[in-house]
Amino acid sequence: MANQQRLRRVADQIQRELSGLLHAELQGSPRRDDHPDRSRVSPDLAHAKVFFTTLGDAEALGPEAKPG
Repeated sequence: MANQQRLRRVADQIQRELSGLLHAELQGSPRRDDHPDRSRVSPDLAHAKVFFTTLGDAEALGPEAKPG
């Protein structure tokens, strides 16, 4: 099992990588304002959860952006 500092570093790296990928892939898309907000990594480093923040007009982003 990894220690807490390593888990945090891996989670931060995953967040940075996803942010770069999203920036490159979503150029010109109405969803270009999606940003990884935070990430969590399992103690065995096998799984990660990434939470996103979406900024912008909910109508332009589509039905999946509406709360509920």
